[in-house]
Amino acid sequence: MTILKPTVDLIKTQRVVKSWLKDLSPNSKESYLEALAEFCIVNDTNPEKMLKIIHNEEEGRLPAWDRSINVWFEDYDEYCKEQERSKSTRDIRRTIVNAFIGFHGMPQYLQRGRRRKVEGLKEPKIRANLTKEEVKRVEG
Repeated sequence: MTILKPTVDLIKTQRVVKSWLKDLSPNSKESYLEALAEFCIVNDTNPEKMLKIIHNEEEGRLPAWDRSINVWFEDYDEYCKEQERSKSTRDIRRTIVNAFIGFHGMPQYLQRGRRRKVEGLKEPKIRANLTKEEVKRVEG
């Protein structure tokens, strides 16, 4: 969080962010702000500027393949790979950013080629389930 703090402090005062976070729990606000701040840092933008770009590209009927939102999410994916993030962490943070965009009535990012396997993200650790004997031993 320390690297994100200056950006979090900057964006949390923006009207578009305040309205989005209104009535959320403190923990939700913190995690939402961190995800949005990180996305903004990676893409050298801020939430208000992001929404204006999305709006202008929508109004200008820019083709989907030329829209900034696609580049932003692709760049964020590459960043997550470099940081060795898990797929679930990446997915949660992308969902948060998409929720911010959708909250303001803008078209959200839609991943193309959903059947493609995402390479380069950290695989979750798979652990065997505990046996009844192991559970009894822990309880007893």
